[in-house]
Amino acid sequence: MLFQPVPYPLSLQQALAPITAVGTPSHQGMYSFVTFAETALGAVAIKRATGPWLAALRRERTVLDALRTSALPVPECLLYMEDETAQPATGWLVMPRLPGQPLLELLRKAEGSSMILRALRNFGQTVAQLHALAVPPELDGGSATWLETMLEQAEANLALGLGEGDRAQLEELKHERPAPVMPTFIHGDLFLDNVLSDGVEITGLIDWAFGALGDPRYDLALAMYGMSAVQHSAFLEGYGLTKGLSQFETEYFLKLAIFW
Repeated sequence: MLFQPVPYPLSLQQALAPITAVGTPSHQGMYSFVTFAETALGAVAIKRATGPWLAALRRERTVLDALRTSALPVPECLLYMEDETAQPATGWLVMPRLPGQPLLELLRKAEGSSMILRALRNFGQTVAQLHALAVPPELDGGSATWLETMLEQAEANLALGLGEGDRAQLEELKHERPAPVMPTFIHGDLFLDNVLSDGVEITGLIDWAFGALGDPRYDLALAMYGMSAVQHSAFLEGYGLTKGLSQFETEYFLKLAIFW
């Protein structure tokens, strides 16, 4: 874990006061530290990022603002602030705490239940809705393709010692690429611990720092990681596909993901 709990800055405390309870989720991401709190704004999730990871928090705020009017179960940005005088510079993003549990946890508890298969179909439908959205101009990556940008960032992460990939794996990703497809709006980190559910419905898609105009197969590969064949089928049925990714496509995008 890269981050530890620290007291909220005075300006944040004043904006949220009274703060009556604070807790932490069981899982933390690499780029930020999250706390849950009961505040004047209700039950919120407060995400903190520092130094080189502050850019990811800014990106998440931009994506959440762009998705504000969508029908997707996405948290809104209630409050965002940065302290550039801190060493290192620190940012804080406050969002409503969405209901539900991570779909990954529910999947482990009731792997073969009909309810979970229904939840996976609903998840597939939600991802299809995401991929059908028009990409806001502020999230368009410009002239560089999404994959080129990702490979460049993987190179930078490798140099910084981030992620679990190595030089040989990165060179393989650069030279053996899947055929291009039409880009769509993607989540970019769609592992099941970033998907919330009440057991049937999808109640939240969280952690949007990698939202972009990108390759939808990346979302699909991450979303289906660890699912059984029956679970794959339920998810793909909801998404609207009769056939999933090829083995090469699945392995390629999962290998790309380990550089984060």
